[in-house]
Amino acid sequence: MKSERTDCQWNQDLQQHGFTLIELLVVVSIIALLVAILLPALSQAREQAKKAVCLANQHAIGQSLVAYATENRDCYPTTSGYDSNGNELLGENPRSTSLKSRGDWRRMGVLFGLGFLDEARHFYCPSQPQDTDLSIFNYECGWKGQGRDPAWTEVDPELYKWGSYLYRIYNRRTGGEGTEWHPYSAEVRAIRYNHGMKALTSDYFFPGSATDDIGTDTWPHKKPYGVNVAYSDGHGEWAPLAQRWYNLAGLLEDVGEGEDRDQFAFYMFRSFDQNSDMSELEREFDMWLTAYGL
Repeated sequence: MKSERTDCQWNQDLQQHGFTLIELLVVVSIIALLVAILLPALSQAREQAKKAVCLANQHAIGQSLVAYATENRDCYPTTSGYDSNGNELLGENPRSTSLKSRGDWRRMGVLFGLGFLDEARHFYCPSQPQDTDLSIFNYECGWKGQGRDPAWTEVDPELYKWGSYLYRIYNRRTGGEGTEWHPYSAEVRAIRYNHGMKALTSDYFFPGSATDDIGTDTWPHKKPYGVNVAYSDGHGEWAPLAQRWYNLAGLLEDVGEGEDRDQFAFYMFRSFDQNSDMSELEREFDMWLTAYGL
């Protein structure tokens, strides 16, 4: 006949088979180490997925631009329209991401307005800041109007929309209507579908421009640095860039004049035409690069 085990014996067995404090600490340390190893890898994989979506967006926009050009005498959408007297209106600068202004579709927004592009989310890089209080470069704020300051003149999303991609084709005068064209306008306004391989759109390559005075970093792809680009034959492609161009772009945002930033955008697009040959950009900004040790 088996003897009954006493409470004391049960307690002894539990003490013999339970985990010690040191063993628990070892297990916790191993788990923490695994998390520290896996989290960067997961974050990197998540960013790679966003970059792939961004590239698909550029491809869709590029295909839409080709379709538009073939139906419009090889011309791409321009920035501005005309007033009642037939005079061309003041346009946008090359750093603008405007899609709709005062109720009129402009720049790449024309693709959506005329049905060449059927999904508005193609205008937005998923790596851009998603907080609507910090950036207009996301779908919720830029397209739907969420988070816009009620004091803005451009608060109505039915009248004003912004994307997160730069568009190379722009119209801009150096002053109001009737003044001379911006120094770089003549070349970019003359680009046509049959003028060889040209970069037409890209990720936003200026840090800190989504909303004034907040400092949100709006260069979406870092480590490795680069941008996705759409070309005039309709394909999209990743363009790797050295960190010094990110640093210079941020510097121009902080202390440069509008003309400096426009010049940077102009030559950055030209470098994409030449398979990321940065020699022109180097030459034009040599004084900046030398002065600031970039």
